[in-house]
Amino acid sequence: MNYAVIVAGGAGKRFSNTVKKQFLKIDTETILEKTISQFNTHKLINSIILVLPEDDLKIEGYLKYRFNKLKSVIKGGKERKHSVYNGLTAIEDSLDNKSKILIHDGVRPFVSYELITDIINSLDRYSCVVPGINVEETLKIVDSKNFVVGTVKRERYVRIQTPQGFKKDIINLYKKAVQLDINFTDDAQVYEYFRKNVKVIQGDKKNIKITTKEDLLWFKNE
Repeated sequence: MNYAVIVAGGAGKRFSNTVKKQFLKIDTETILEKTISQFNTHKLINSIILVLPEDDLKIEGYLKYRFNKLKSVIKGGKERKHSVYNGLTAIEDSLDNKSKILIHDGVRPFVSYELITDIINSLDRYSCVVPGINVEETLKIVDSKNFVVGTVKRERYVRIQTPQGFKKDIINLYKKAVQLDINFTDDAQVYEYFRKNVKVIQGDKKNIKITTKEDLLWFKNE
């Protein structure tokens, strides 16, 4: 079984004070609906778990009606790591050693069918797989007053995206991370902290994370 855990537990305050960004519409669908749809229509995805803020759980019935692979809608936690952990524990009892888990940001609605396929297939060889984009701009190191103190060799750096793919053991690693209250910026960092072996494959420039209104305008202008 292949699972997609879609995390949309944030308030999106950087985007709008009135509408959470995952509920902004792109054409006829919300950002969240478009994201779910990308996984719901993928032939290799068997089950979808969605993590939402508590006050948005009321739309569970509507979303389950629309998306036949959406099996559970779970309440998010205080921080993203708690939300992801809640989503993972919801499928823990149904996993076996062949299970593959994709964790995805609910506000990355332009993830392609091909990228989802690549992540799933790569998990045949690796236990943790993430998509990355090469850095094209020059990277500078600055001090506390924003003066340049050095230049980084950008060839060794990549910008990491989701979905990020894992095997069953990610749940126990996440449990340890939450118990130890380790701070991290993406799910692969949990695997990196305990196991090290994180494989990066080619990502997709169009697979952007909608963080501000300008991000959405950027995509429409492409």
